[in-house]
Amino acid sequence: MKEAMCYLLNNLLEKREQAEIEYEEQGNISRFKIRVDSADRGKIIGKDGKVIRALRTFFSLAGRKSNKKVFIEIVL
Repeated sequence: MKEAMCYLLNNLLEKREQAEIEYEEQGNISRFKIRVDSADRGKIIGKDGKVIRALRTFFSLAGRKSNKKVFIEIVL
């Protein structure tokens, strides 16, 4: 899942080298913590939160196949 997140974020961001993705798994919970440059934060969130909502929906559905809950957090 982390590879998919890296791929998607690399295509969204302008300052890819400043992006950091932390991935943790605890039991049936997977958690992403994403840090990006302040200029790219709007691209991750999207207009009215549509982009981050789409990412959360996509990874939530992917996690269901392996009975995992996936949480995505944007860290400031």
